[in-house]
Amino acid sequence: MAHSAKLSILLVCPWTMHVGAVRAALHDEGIDVEIATADFEARLRAAVEQVPFVAAYYIATPGLAFDVVESFVRQRAPKLRVTVHDNLDGVLAEIRRLVVDRRS
Repeated sequence: MAHSAKLSILLVCPWTMHVGAVRAALHDEGIDVEIATADFEARLRAAVEQVPFVAAYYIATPGLAFDVVESFVRQRAPKLRVTVHDNLDGVLAEIRRLVVDRRS
C-alpha cells in the first residue's frame, strides 16, 4: 500500500489506553498518521490550538465530558465532527474507513 499524506487525528481517551497499538497497526498498513491524545482539559486545549485535524474521536474519559470536548473542537474547527467510540478498535476501524474514503 502506498504511503499517503500524513493524517492528523485527535483522540480523546483515558491515559490508560494503549494508543501505541493503533499507531503501530496503521503504520504496518502504510497509513501515515499523527495521533494527538488528550485525557484532560489542558491537554485538549493545547492539542486543538496546535494542529488542524482531519478527524476527532472521543472515548469516555473521566473528568473530560463529551460536551466539553465538542465545545473546544467547535471553537477551533467548526466543521470537524467528534465521533464517539467505546474502544480503540472502533477508532482504528474509523481511521481505516477515513483513509479509504480519502483515496477514493
